[in-house]
Amino acid sequence: AYPSRRRSSYGHRCMAPIRPVIVRLQDGIDIRWTASMLGGTVGDMSLPLHEIAEASHRILDPFTDAQLMEVGAVAHVGRGTRVLDLACGKGEMLNRWAQEFGSRGVGVDISEVFVAAARSRAKKLGVADQVVIEHGDAQTFEPEPGAFDIASCVGATWVGNGVAGTIDLLRPAATSNGLLLIGEPYWQEPPSPEAERALGDGEFTDLPGLLDRFKAARTDLVEMVLAALNRSEEHTSELQSLTNL
Repeated sequence: AYPSRRRSSYGHRCMAPIRPVIVRLQDGIDIRWTASMLGGTVGDMSLPLHEIAEASHRILDPFTDAQLMEVGAVAHVGRGTRVLDLACGKGEMLNRWAQEFGSRGVGVDISEVFVAAARSRAKKLGVADQVVIEHGDAQTFEPEPGAFDIASCVGATWVGNGVAGTIDLLRPAATSNGLLLIGEPYWQEPPSPEAERALGDGEFTDLPGLLDRFKAARTDLVEMVLAALNRSEEHTSELQSLTNL
């Protein structure tokens, strides 16, 4: 595994912002997990609340457009690169990569609101012939085996009950030398019992623990890119406001 070239000294409620992590597949047994996303929920949040919280956001993770381009460059996205994005939200990563790099993509999301926004954005950017957005459950979506150079799930590993399960959802879609792109938070310092219970006991771990999860899933770490702290704070603040309604 290659060590990260970017280290963060920041924290927000003891957690680092989501990092998109690129891992390379190893040969091994593929065991598919069952995800916990049940009708009308996104992780622990109802789908309508999620749609309200993200109404003003084009990118539904704590990224800027420049950082999406950085991740694309790190992943060597180029003309004709085939990308799958599970729980793609409004499809901004797929659409902008198609516009900037000439890639092709398939996105899947359970929200009709987000799917409509993603398709509209693809038309606006002139990449509707390069990007297909499907309305469906990322947990049960069955991509063509080995059809994608990059298979991704950024900020939505609840679709696979965590990192390991999400890797198992993505693995069949990627080519034998393909990449997985996964966004996942981690604890920068030990959480309080209250924080641990609020976010799910054992659901998140520290950075060494996160790297162990990738290793246990028979993947090789290639690169890590830090998300935008200010965008993470925006999301946390808005979701907290919704909770207090």
